[in-house]
Amino acid sequence: MSETCSIETQIQMVDGTIHTFCQTDPEANRGFLERFVPAKLYSSPYFAIEDALGISVFKTSKIEVMDMQIDPAPRWPGLQEGARVREISRTEFDRILGGAEGAEIKRQARTPGEDFKGYVVMTFDSGKELILETQTKVALIHDQKHALNKILDMPTICLPINENRFLLINGANLLHLRITPGQPNIAPTAWRAEPSAVAEDFI
Repeated sequence: MSETCSIETQIQMVDGTIHTFCQTDPEANRGFLERFVPAKLYSSPYFAIEDALGISVFKTSKIEVMDMQIDPAPRWPGLQEGARVREISRTEFDRILGGAEGAEIKRQARTPGEDFKGYVVMTFDSGKELILETQTKVALIHDQKHALNKILDMPTICLPINENRFLLINGANLLHLRITPGQPNIAPTAWRAEPSAVAEDFI
């Protein structure tokens, strides 16, 4: 680890509160990273952070997302090599889909190995929305289905956003995934229907 390792962390709770912490002591960060296993974060009952005056203990079931900036970046196992993920706003997402890129992004006929840009909208129990732009390659149908099942079964979804930023998402508080475009057969039991506005007299 670098002699100048620093870690900045935002802990986003299900009630919308955000708690921010920073540590620039390389020895303290070395010890933390040696013990910390992202895949087990939300399998533990609590996550604790000590400071000069006391200790903050967070109930992990109430954490929505942990947003970590780590320099230099750790080499955690389980991260998808070669995948590029970028967080974008709802405004940017709507602009992209409504613009010239929209038709190409929505094109369904793709072959395994083809470069692929897509979007994932994650909605949490609290109503918070996280929109990610992904750039990777189209996988085989079997691998696509396996990836979807694996993501939805993970206690911790660990996403590298850039070289030094990681989002550790609590899968238990993830309410809904919207994948654009949807690849054929990724969810073979899916019902085919188009979204519509809810009628005022619908109960």
